[in-house]
Amino acid sequence: MKFVSIGMPVYNEENFVEQAIISILDQDYTNFELIISDNASTDQTKEICLKYSKKDSRIWFYSRDTTTDATTNFNYIASIAKGDFFMWASGHDMRHPTFVSRCVATFEKSDSIVLCYSDATWIDEDGNNIGNEQSDIDTVGMKRMERLNKVFWNLGYAYPIYGLFRKDLLDTILPSQRVLGGDIILLNELAAIGEFVRIPESLFYIRKLSDYGDWHTYFQKSLNIKLNRKKAISLYFEFIIKYYQALSKHAQSPIEKLMIIRIILFGSIIKYRGILIGLLHS
Repeated sequence: MKFVSIGMPVYNEENFVEQAIISILDQDYTNFELIISDNASTDQTKEICLKYSKKDSRIWFYSRDTTTDATTNFNYIASIAKGDFFMWASGHDMRHPTFVSRCVATFEKSDSIVLCYSDATWIDEDGNNIGNEQSDIDTVGMKRMERLNKVFWNLGYAYPIYGLFRKDLLDTILPSQRVLGGDIILLNELAAIGEFVRIPESLFYIRKLSDYGDWHTYFQKSLNIKLNRKKAISLYFEFIIKYYQALSKHAQSPIEKLMIIRIILFGSIIKYRGILIGLLHS
């Protein structure tokens, strides 16, 4: 039975972290460790996590003395995980009890698979269903450049970052870059390494928090950066450059490198210009 590591980075999640932990403990796949890293929360998050770590030996709890950016906390958890498979779990989202078992079973079908994820359902702060989320980045049977092209254009909200990864292959591209859209870059680079499998059922529940869509909050939490107009422009172009660098190192010929340049160039103009506009208006 393969061992699964689940990493839960948390910060001031007292309203939802208990539900998030229970959602993991209720999985019908039981051979896992849950690593919780508290980012020096100022509410009752630490106390709630400690309570559960004392009840279940599969939970490992770590607490920082000072707050760092969320990306650093995400990377730390992945670096100490011991599983054959790994997934990140937020302190406010939830999963269907079969999420892990369904994903592990999917990996048994092929050694080419690097990520398994499912469709998702949006829930509000009271747990009510408020919509569905689908990201068709299933790349089974595709060649490398086909995978890159599909993931680049089809990836919307990057919730598949909370899917289950094959840990040895994920490790080849970690740590996640501390930049705008680090999760997007990680998923796209991983597409160059192997196949993604989508389970077309809603097994993941994304909680829409009150600060959703607030760029200032995003940068403060994720990168510990205060946003202004000059910084917004700089961050956007850094994102494009890092995107290209991550993908181009997997190109196996000059033609493939040119194809990646074309994808990134058109993507920055067509797909991601909305990010720049949103940043400038924040």
